[in-house]
Amino acid sequence: MFIIPMLVDQTRVFIAGNPAPRWIVIHKTAGFQTARECANYFATTPLMTSSHYIVGLDGEIVQCVGEGDGAAANCCVEPGHAPWLPAINLNLCTISIEHIDPSPDNSTPLTVAQKLASFGLIADICQRHRIPMRPGDAGGGIIGHKDIAPQSRARCPGNYPLQELFLYLNQRGANTMGGIPTAWRDDGHTLIAPNGISITQGFRDWVLSHNWSSDDVPLSLEQHRDPVQAHAPNFGAGQIQCFVHSLLWWTPATGVIQESQLGAEIYALQSQLDAAHTQISSLQAQISSLQAQLSAQAINPKVVDAIKEIQEINVAAAAALADLEAK
Repeated sequence: MFIIPMLVDQTRVFIAGNPAPRWIVIHKTAGFQTARECANYFATTPLMTSSHYIVGLDGEIVQCVGEGDGAAANCCVEPGHAPWLPAINLNLCTISIEHIDPSPDNSTPLTVAQKLASFGLIADICQRHRIPMRPGDAGGGIIGHKDIAPQSRARCPGNYPLQELFLYLNQRGANTMGGIPTAWRDDGHTLIAPNGISITQGFRDWVLSHNWSSDDVPLSLEQHRDPVQAHAPNFGAGQIQCFVHSLLWWTPATGVIQESQLGAEIYALQSQLDAAHTQISSLQAQISSLQAQLSAQAINPKVVDAIKEIQEINVAAAAALADLEAK
C-alpha cells in the first residue's frame, strides 16, 4: 500500500491529545476528480475541514492528517444519529477516510483500484489501533458519515460497498481479531482470566472484540474512581481495571480507553496509595482516641507532646500522599 503524505497545516485542522480512535468513519466527497485535488482543497478552504485519508479513483491514497490528531470531518451528532454514539466532538475519537466521487449525490461506484486500496487501508488501521472489524456500535467499529449526521450528510458515503468491506475484513481478520484469549474462560456474562480474576460488562466486551494477549491478565477487579484519571479531573468519574500490560478505563463521555504498558505500574502505585490512606486513617483514629482520653483526665505534658508529634506526622503524610496522587 502506497500512501502519499500531504499533511495539512496543523494550526488549521489538528486537534491534539485525542483518545485512542474507536471508529473509522467512511466518507465520499460528492465532487473532485483526484485525491490530490481534494487534499489541496482541505489545505486552503476557510471552512478548515479535512480528513485523515483520501482514496482516489485510481487507488492513490493521500494522507492529510496524522492519525494521532483529530481531523475536522465529523464534529457533532445530529438528531437521528446512531443512538450509541456519544454526544461529544467525534473528531477526537475517529479516523476519517474520504473517497473521491465526482457525482454530487455520491452515486459513482468505487473503481476496482479504489475499492482494493480502501479495503486494505481500513484493515490496516483496524489492526494497528485495535478497532473492531465490524459495523459500528458502542464498542467501536466502522460507520458512515450519515450515522453521525443523518440530516446534513444523508448521502455520505452513498453507495460505498459496506457489505463487501465486511466480508473482506472477516476473511482477513478471522484469526487475528477478537475472541476469547487462550486459557481464559467466558460464560456469556463474565470473562475469567487464568489467575481467577474476572472481567465484566464493558471491559469484557472490549477484551473479546480485540486481539487481546493471553498473558495480559487482570491484576484487580474493576474499580470506581472519581476522577477516573487523577491527572485529568475533567474526565470525571468512571471505571478502571489494571492488567499486567494494559490499563482499561471508562467514562460516559469517552467510552473504553486502553493504555498499553501501564497496568502493572499503575496497579503498584495504586496499592501504595491505598496503603497510605489506611495508615493515615489509623493515625487519625489514634489521635481521636488520645484526645478523648485527655478530656477525661488530667493532661500530662508528655502525652500532649506525643499527640502533637503524631498530628505533625499525619499532616506530612497527607501532604506526601496528595503529591503522589497528583503525579
